[in-house]
Amino acid sequence: MARHSRAVSVDGHAPTVKLPGTTTVHPRITTALFRALGVRQEHSVKYRFSILMPVYNREKYVGQAIDSVLAQTFKDYELFAIDGGSSDLSAAGLVSYGTRIKFLQQPNQGPEVARNKAAALAQGEYLVFLDSDDFFFSFALETFDQVIKNFDSPPLVLGSLALFDESAGKKLELPAAHPVKVFKYQDYLSKTRPLGTNCIGF
Repeated sequence: MARHSRAVSVDGHAPTVKLPGTTTVHPRITTALFRALGVRQEHSVKYRFSILMPVYNREKYVGQAIDSVLAQTFKDYELFAIDGGSSDLSAAGLVSYGTRIKFLQQPNQGPEVARNKAAALAQGEYLVFLDSDDFFFSFALETFDQVIKNFDSPPLVLGSLALFDESAGKKLELPAAHPVKVFKYQDYLSKTRPLGTNCIGF
């Protein structure tokens, strides 16, 4: 995403929900499946959400991204920040948060590898993706949790995004709330709506 065009999650206003039985973008094997396969889990589930945030040369924005997570009204989460060999002060900024975040470092191998590294250590029931130049409104995780509770733990929850241009000098306004919309598909390939990048899955 270009630096002048950033995104903010407006989860709670129009997230789409894919109900169980469909293919998910980033599935996690559940505890029950582990048990059925006789596979020993390395980590038990301790949190509702594990937030995975790859970071590479984002010293200007990463603080805002992390602060937006720490300001969530829903507190049952862990936040992983994975620095991919940044050449700026991103890593130093991450270290300054101490134990409030789980800081990982690795050579720059792209955001997918960074997320996978954190996912292997995650102890959340759901994985949440957040880019280091984006941020959440304070009600994002609380809304995700309500969707999960009210729609029988869907395998994937997608939140809508609001794009804004910092160079225009306009203040981002909180969008008006409206009901959550639910879309059911036979499988992932039969979807009729584009999928955003802000998603959670288990």
